[in-house]
Amino acid sequence: MRDVILNEIIKDISKRYDKKREMIEIMVEKCKELDYNIDESKELIIDFFNV
Repeated sequence: MRDVILNEIIKDISKRYDKKREMIEIMVEKCKELDYNIDESKELIIDFFNV
C-alpha cells in the first residue's frame, strides 16, 4: 500500500514541477531514511521545488 501511495505522490510531483522521476524518487528515499512520513516527505519536496 505504501508503495502505491509513494508512486502516486512521485508521479504527481513529477508532473507538477516537470522534474525527472528518478530525482524525486531519490528525494523520497532520503526523506524515508530521515524518518519522515509520507505527508512530511511530500511537503518537503514540494517546498524545495517552490523555492
